[in-house]
Amino acid sequence: MENQTRFTSEIAYQIFENRDRRFDGLIFVGVTSTGIYCRPICPAPKPKFSNCTFYPSAVLAEQAGFRPCLRCKPERSPYSYNAEDISNLVYRATQKIEHGILQDWTLEDLAADLHVSSRHLRRSFLSELGVTPVKYLQSIRLLRAKQLLGDSNLSVTQIAFASGFKSVRRFNEIFKQQYHLTPSKIRSKQKVQQEAPEDRTIHLKCGFRMPYDWDYIINYLDGRSSHAAELVKDGVYYRTVQLGGYKGWYSVSFSERDLHLAVQVSYSLHRIISEVIARVKRQFDVHADPMKINSILEKDPFLSKSVAAHTGLRSAGSFDSFEMLVRVILGQRISVKAATTLMNRYVSKFGEHFETPTSGLERISPLPQVVAKADPGGVAALGMPLKRAETIIAVAKAFANGNLDFSPDADIEQLKVELEKIPGIGPWTVQYMLMRGVSWPDAFPVSDLGVQKALGTKSNKDIAAISQAWQPYRSYATHHLWKMLVPDDSNT
Repeated sequence: MENQTRFTSEIAYQIFENRDRRFDGLIFVGVTSTGIYCRPICPAPKPKFSNCTFYPSAVLAEQAGFRPCLRCKPERSPYSYNAEDISNLVYRATQKIEHGILQDWTLEDLAADLHVSSRHLRRSFLSELGVTPVKYLQSIRLLRAKQLLGDSNLSVTQIAFASGFKSVRRFNEIFKQQYHLTPSKIRSKQKVQQEAPEDRTIHLKCGFRMPYDWDYIINYLDGRSSHAAELVKDGVYYRTVQLGGYKGWYSVSFSERDLHLAVQVSYSLHRIISEVIARVKRQFDVHADPMKINSILEKDPFLSKSVAAHTGLRSAGSFDSFEMLVRVILGQRISVKAATTLMNRYVSKFGEHFETPTSGLERISPLPQVVAKADPGGVAALGMPLKRAETIIAVAKAFANGNLDFSPDADIEQLKVELEKIPGIGPWTVQYMLMRGVSWPDAFPVSDLGVQKALGTKSNKDIAAISQAWQPYRSYATHHLWKMLVPDDSNT
């Protein structure tokens, strides 16, 4: 099959020869002599050029009949397609699938949710990704299952359901058909950690494209964490989780030995582990393509020095969009430190007590249904103006009623409209939430105090004009501007 990537076959082969981590997730090689496909970082001996075909995604390599390598584990690689690479429709659909593989999706369901015809959605997928939506969903489920088989000690039955399959029999059937091995056989070939029965922690590995500035993102999260519900200790991020009826916790750390994020998840979340993984990846921005981002930002003389010094800078997302929006509202016109103090009071007052193995991590972030019933005066008593407390309650009601959609496939323009309807939410809050709440790469809070100070002007018009050269990566440009300042100079 012909090379389908944006690279020539010769360049693609050179990337594999060099084991270039910058291209992880952007290119895969199918080896015709073995029937296996690999990531660029694979440690196995390189095959002959004549035996190689190249693909822009793991899904396409699988659709071409190749099986994932058991050494480099393509299921751990970062996402292949970003918002600027494909149409808005197809991107939103892929995000809906990535974050909803437990749903019993049909082509008609996906199309209806995206307000298009099933025919149009199928045609768009085939045109842009070379695969149908249904086949794409099946491959994503299989890759998630393979990751859980290799990284966790969950049973095959648990993995089948956690990956979106409705029966173990169907899971075994599709898995064997695609990979020519049963799930049990895959597991026997993997070195899964052996734990005592009482150790109920799920261990996972998450890949990313190099470079990755772990120090920046962990320090950024540390300075803005809502202690008791999330915290950073000794360079490790911890937080509690409540999704649906499931409660638990997870932690994320950086492994320098084999360059991945080490994620630990409490066993209590094993039924929704796929959603937890997807959210963690977005929160830690593992899907970003630093080469592409830097190629735009480094052209600006004002940003070039920061870009050169921080080539792996990431834009942190959020795990809980309601929590994030409350945090942003609390941060309006005050310092990061002051906002964090208010957030800690808020979590202590409204968050449910929850025991974890980590000292200090002892509350679930408040749910919108709880905050929606709060008295404005009681919220204001935490140390904020009454109007701001009323905004928080209005936001809680909007989330509780389903009027705010911060899902990864959200319509950005519609989300802006819904946010701006709420009294007390202005342009700064909207842009910051697009950056953190839905990981939009081109969000830009023009009126941010830190941005104004870094650029040396308070003119929103001038700042907006300057920022045009940074599209479509203004979220990352914003972080570079903040990086130039003493942390507390920014009100974010």
